[in-house]
Amino acid sequence: MRKLQYTLLLLLLAGLFTSTHAYNGQSNINFLINSRGSEKYFVDFSVDFIAPQSISLDPDHAKFTVFIWPGLQPDGPERKCFYPINNGVLQPVLTFGNSCAPDKPADVEQWWISGQYVNTDLDCKSVPDEFLSVCKDYFDCHGGQFVEVIPGNEIKTNMKYNPGDKSWMETIETDGLTRTYSIALDYCSEDSKHSTPVTREPQSQTNAILSIETDNYDFPLEQTFTNIVLKIHVGDDGSATCNNTLSMKETVSASSCTPLEMISNSDGVLTCQVASCTVHKPTELPTFVPTLTEYGLLAIAVLLGITGFLVLRRRKAVV
Repeated sequence: MRKLQYTLLLLLLAGLFTSTHAYNGQSNINFLINSRGSEKYFVDFSVDFIAPQSISLDPDHAKFTVFIWPGLQPDGPERKCFYPINNGVLQPVLTFGNSCAPDKPADVEQWWISGQYVNTDLDCKSVPDEFLSVCKDYFDCHGGQFVEVIPGNEIKTNMKYNPGDKSWMETIETDGLTRTYSIALDYCSEDSKHSTPVTREPQSQTNAILSIETDNYDFPLEQTFTNIVLKIHVGDDGSATCNNTLSMKETVSASSCTPLEMISNSDGVLTCQVASCTVHKPTELPTFVPTLTEYGLLAIAVLLGITGFLVLRRRKAVV
């Protein structure tokens, strides 16, 4: 009896600590405008990439999501006009699985893409009453029509600012099809103080991103982005170069890019190019956090251990 209890306990503990862990991960390469106190911001961002040929399916048929996207957001050192819209992301998102996008295919277990604006970083509590509805309007997920993507197909994306109506146009081209999505980000305040006036100036995008983002997908993954072109409004700063205006950061050390090259600085726009960047999803599992199933196994293991201890004590007392 004692041997059986120990065996069961060891088997349960082994199952507990070797069970598969779902890993929610995100890997980014960021191009940040690093000049504080100036009028520098992105006005155009183009990226090409190939839809992955295959993806590892979970043997237990668990649902998962993979997002691959380039994006723009105001989360850089400059952060001009950050409030009240806060830290939303302009992003054409290639997706395998479900998402919050307003338009998606009936069968989401395939590659599909749409232009989106996602903002879960809104706090409307201190927004003046006249802008409260505007603040709420930008919250959550917005986007245009999706298009299904064939594995191995090239995808061309572009995000371009139109100063005429202060809007951003996202354009996606793949397999001879084009999809567009436009949104104006034209409410602006320098900080989040209630007394700071909110105007109809455009929010400055100061962080360009290349990203792999996964939910419940516990397999290695990498994505190469090519023909990366970044255009930055620099005004009359004729001395601005790609190296003194941009800094590159990666969240995973295995991710890397070819050198940043300067194309031109004319008519107030600095144009920089990167031939390719490869983003790697993290392969290390995070600090162990039990799932609900693992909590159940842990409880059973503890109960068996207590039972075994009590049985041994009882036997010793009898002897």
